[in-house]
Parts: sequence; C-alpha cells; structure tokens
Amino acid sequence: MATIISCWEVLIVAMAVTAHVAVRVLHALHPVANRGTQASTPAVAASPLHTVALVVTYVLALAGAMALWEMRRLAFELLAARFVVEVALFVLDLLRPVTAAAARHADLRLAFIAIDVVALAVNAAIAWYAWQVTRRQPLVLATQPGSPEAAAEKELTTSQFYLAPDHKKTIHKP
Repeated sequence: MATIISCWEVLIVAMAVTAHVAVRVLHALHPVANRGTQASTPAVAASPLHTVALVVTYVLALAGAMALWEMRRLAFELLAARFVVEVALFVLDLLRPVTAAAARHADLRLAFIAIDVVALAVNAAIAWYAWQVTRRQPLVLATQPGSPEAAAEKELTTSQFYLAPDHKKTIHKP
C-alpha cells in the first residue's frame, strides 16, 4: 500500500506541474482569446507567495513519497506538513474576494471547492496512513507452551526469520 501511495504522490505532483505549465503556455500563446479570463485563472494570476506555497507542497509531497516508500517516520511529518500547507492555501482561497467574473460562475467555484475538500480528505488519509505505518510499535512477545524462557523471545518478521543466524528456531504464536 505504501508503494501505491508513493507512486500516487509522484503522479499527482507530475500532473500538477504539467497542468500549471500548460495553462501558462496556452495563455502566453493565445493572449487575445484569453484577455478577459487571464486575471481570473489561478495558474496565471497566482501571487508569488501562492506559487512558493505550491512549490513547497510539491517538494513535501515528493519527499514524503520517498520517505514513505522507505517506511521512515519522516514520511508522516512531511505528509502532515504538506497537509497543513494545503489547508492554509484552501482557507486563503476561501477568504479571497470574489471578482465580478468569478461571481458569474458561482456554481463552478462551488465545484472547485468540493474538489478541494475531497483532495484535502485524501491527503489527510494519506498522512494518517503514514502515521499508522511508521509509528513505533512495541515488541510482541511470543510464548511456547510449557517453556517459560521463550516469553523473552520476540516474534520475528519473515525477513528477520530468514536473516537470523539461528533460523531453525520455531516461534510459536499463542
């Protein structure tokens, strides 16, 4: 599951950067056709602070994807930080004054808000999953029936079992 989420994060960042560049190129190539809408397109009219925040979210998503793929605790911290930045961007977008052009397309704005809410929910779920997977868990002790010294042995994972020097020991689960 962590590999799928890591690939998803990389794919989302690649699509977002591609879309951002494509919108800018299209507006640059066809300025006459987009004269009235250029100021209302977020990809073109974004403030420098907004652009920096987007770049920060992209970097956090890529770094979080790599850390999650390696199953490091840092993955949760990076993905949670990205979620916080995206929530801040969402709140700032909601507080932005509505222009006359945007007021004509209020239903479109509601659709974008709904998409943003779903994206935030997915990002929160990914951060929660990263926390669940990478949190420190206590060792689970296994006991063999009738053997009191076996209570001190820890339960081995599959890779630990095959890499252990004494791999012929049998670990009984209760």
